[in-house]
Amino acid sequence: NILMLIVAHEYNVSDLNDIYGHLTNTARAVEDINFDEEKFVQLLEDLPRHLYKNYRDIVSTKEQARDKEQLIRSQIHEITKHLFACFENEYTIFAPMSNCFEIYGIDFMVDESFEVHLLEVNPGPDFKQTGGRLKEVIFKLWEQACSIIMDIDMCTVENKANEDESTGIVVSEEVPRNMTLVYSKEWSASKHQGGMKIND
Repeated sequence: NILMLIVAHEYNVSDLNDIYGHLTNTARAVEDINFDEEKFVQLLEDLPRHLYKNYRDIVSTKEQARDKEQLIRSQIHEITKHLFACFENEYTIFAPMSNCFEIYGIDFMVDESFEVHLLEVNPGPDFKQTGGRLKEVIFKLWEQACSIIMDIDMCTVENKANEDESTGIVVSEEVPRNMTLVYSKEWSASKHQGGMKIND
């Protein structure tokens, strides 16, 4: 699930003083009298309905609206894959190891051409951004993270053994159906015997 935060005020590039037209952070958006959690805090899967209802000048059919969502989603996956690949040799800050996990919050912005831009990566994400209505998304995130490293055999899985044409990644791991594997590489030094260890 990808959280989609919508600004409370219409974006105006010439008005830099209206923070509610530039910031989508839920913590700031709730300060505005126009804030409506159900309207401004949604999931990316809600985008086609939002586009078809409010932007008929951009999408004239529901199919076009769904295509826009898939376009955004595929760009997010591709950017995320390249982001972590760039840190493969930065062992002091990124060392993926088997049976371990770390949760990152990655913020993206989508422009009027539906091009996705990376804004920032948070090693300590704010789980309150979902608000109260979508807090189940966070519960499910932790549940699935634990399932991947502890009881993958017990989870509902979809085993993909072929190369993903959109990313060029050969996927053989089992992942929960509503999660997407975009990067899979173990830290190159993680299986070596060097480093710190506890002696008997």
